[in-house]
Parts: sequence; structure tokens; C-alpha cells
Amino acid sequence: MSQTAGSRAATTRIELAKHILDKGLVDRDNLRCGNVDDLVLEVADGDPGAHEPELLGLISGPLGLVSTYGRIGTIVMRALYQLIGIADPHPVEIGWRHVRQIDAVVRLDISRDDCDINALADAVRERLFAHLPGA
Repeated sequence: MSQTAGSRAATTRIELAKHILDKGLVDRDNLRCGNVDDLVLEVADGDPGAHEPELLGLISGPLGLVSTYGRIGTIVMRALYQLIGIADPHPVEIGWRHVRQIDAVVRLDISRDDCDINALADAVRERLFAHLPGA
């Protein structure tokens, strides 16, 4: 625990990005449903020191890391996703309220069917494997 300047109560500091980014996501049925690609924070307008940022959710899915690709990379990735059958590739935002536990993976209290989180895996399975005998 560390004491922050000007506060009376002891607080615990967690480097959230270090402990959550790139971890696998597991839905309420213990089925893997993607990775944590980014975090969504809300920062108050005006004086940034007046209010602490609030964690709103997680980003996962196609183009979840779009900000790191640059413009050309984003165009190429969007085209690749469309080739495998994802007509409108977009990242999925999962509300922080759905995070149940963080350990080796991030456990959610929702099913992967409750949101579009598994679009990439579903498209790959449909496009590449559904037509194989026994698939």
C-alpha cells in the first residue's frame, strides 16, 4: 500500500494495463472469447487533475488495436477481415461491470453470444473450416 500526497487513507496502486492488456477473455461458460486489446477510460474535460479517470470497459475483437496500426495498416487490416467474411470489422467494447475476475485470464459474467465478441473466430471457422468433412 502506498500513501498518496494529501490523502488520509492508505490506497493500493495497481498498474492495470500491465496486468490486463493482452490477457485472454473467458465468458461465463468458461469459453475463450478473445483478448483484451485496449482499455476505455473516461477523463473529465477541463482540469485533468480535478477528477481521476474512470475505467469504463475493455476493447476486444477485430481492429481492437486500430490506433497502433496507422492509416495504411488500418486499411490493410480492414480489407483482410473483409476477405475472411467480416463485413464490418469493429472492436467490441465490454463494460467494466461485466468483469468478474482477473487472474491468468479476464473472466466475464456474460456469454460470448451476448455481444459480437467472437466475430473473428466465427468468421474464420465459417470461411475456412465449415466446408471440411466432419467439421
